[in-house]
Amino acid sequence: MTQTDDRDRRSRLTDTFLGYSWLLQERWLRRGLDETDPSDRRLLILVSSFPPDISGGVYRPAAMVRYARSNGWQPTVVTWAAPGSCSSAGLALREYVGRDVVVLQTSNPPVEPAYRLYPTVDGSMIRAVEMARVARKHFGRHLPGTIFCSGPSFSPFVAGWLLARGTDRKLVLEYRDEWTLCPFAFVSKTQQDIAWERRCLSRANLVITMTPSQREALLAHFARDLTLPTVEVVPNGWEPAFQQAGPEATQRLTSTSGRAVIMFAGKLGDYTHPARFLQSLETVLQRRTDLARRLEVRFLGMKDASAAAALAQWRLPGVVQSLDPVPQAVAGAMM
Repeated sequence: MTQTDDRDRRSRLTDTFLGYSWLLQERWLRRGLDETDPSDRRLLILVSSFPPDISGGVYRPAAMVRYARSNGWQPTVVTWAAPGSCSSAGLALREYVGRDVVVLQTSNPPVEPAYRLYPTVDGSMIRAVEMARVARKHFGRHLPGTIFCSGPSFSPFVAGWLLARGTDRKLVLEYRDEWTLCPFAFVSKTQQDIAWERRCLSRANLVITMTPSQREALLAHFARDLTLPTVEVVPNGWEPAFQQAGPEATQRLTSTSGRAVIMFAGKLGDYTHPARFLQSLETVLQRRTDLARRLEVRFLGMKDASAAAALAQWRLPGVVQSLDPVPQAVAGAMM
């Protein structure tokens, strides 16, 4: 073993010790919290990403904050550290939420415990602990009476459990996707995830799902041996504020080349990868070369590295466009 390897090993063991001390402090050492005032309208929202960060998971929490405020609540958001640069879409969504909303960001994981020696959970256990620590540092003894956790990622659920356990705080869990029942690989489903999901559900006062079928699956799986709280369906909706587009959108509505336009608006990634579509499009254009002068295909929004590379490899000029994310009002007008 080299000196560098030995130093890294000692550092990882130190981080593991710190990680356990923080977890045990949040889990067992109950700090004296004031009892909740029945009139308390403060709301603590725990979510892994929040505007000006842009991803598929930020829109519901953003709407939650916007409409909680208009209904007399005082929301405070705790989220992971935002990316270094912000797009115009992210900045517009932050304005939609309200610039005066308090958004507390955790640091990037301050320690890196040894993977085999420290508990794991979807989104990282150390991130969950750090979210709880940030909330406690901000509020002290006066933690809000309602804690609202939205996932995935599901480390916010664990952070909410750490904060609510042994207190009279209300814990609300919002499933934008399933956790251990998720059929896709982007959510962790280990035995530790199963145990932590059951803990969180057992402590919750309310559970929210997106669809009736999601609610039915959750009840069928967990209600057999757990006493679940009320499970409500709050479907995704249509946001009128996103349709107030300005002149920027109008300028993008038509093709300057006179071509017929097909547009995809959304994120391109693992489950919406453009490669097969581009292959089919190339086959069609080889048979009908005249369409290469009459057709324009636009991909508007975020792309992961693989999707962006597939678009960059397109060879026929003028047919395929890759457009950066824009505010939702602009995207709606373009559609």
